Amino acid sequence: MKVLLRHPGMLLLTLALALLPPLSAKDVRHPATGSPAYAFTVPDDWTTQDGGSGNLLVMDPTRSTIVVILVVPSSDSLDKIAKDAIEVSKASPPTRKEATTISGCAGFTWYSTVQNPNNLTLSLEMTIVKIDDQTVASASLIMIPGVTPAAEAAARRVRNGLTLVKEAPVK
Repeated sequence: MKVLLRHPGMLLLTLALALLPPLSAKDVRHPATGSPAYAFTVPDDWTTQDGGSGNLLVMDPTRSTIVVILVVPSSDSLDKIAKDAIEVSKASPPTRKEATTISGCAGFTWYSTVQNPNNLTLSLEMTIVKIDDQTVASASLIMIPGVTPAAEAAARRVRNGLTLVKEAPVK
């Protein structure tokens, strides 16, 4: 620590290296075909799994953090979609709501908690944005209590790196 304090540049370099994405990563698109869709990069040791109902689960190796993404047709208001999702998941009423965007699409993040089947209280950050009048995209970050700072940072990089692809890719 003395070296870092004597050489502030070393502290900055250490912080910069800690914030870099992993050297080994893979690109993911969900849904795999069609538009709109999410496109993003995850570390190679992360897994993806079909969560049913169009959800994709994106999990770190220890499953201490999960990003759940979904693109779905809906003309309902974002508040109604969030209220329904909170009820279906049996999550606690949100403690706050913040405006946000994903790829220029406006929406909100609702902060809540949800119990898993083992009665462990998980933090829930549910982001929902309107892509157009008929389509919404959701990205929820779920974390166990006491998640390590490194695991939380990696999960936030994945969630914050989500991009919405609004047109089919050119072949």
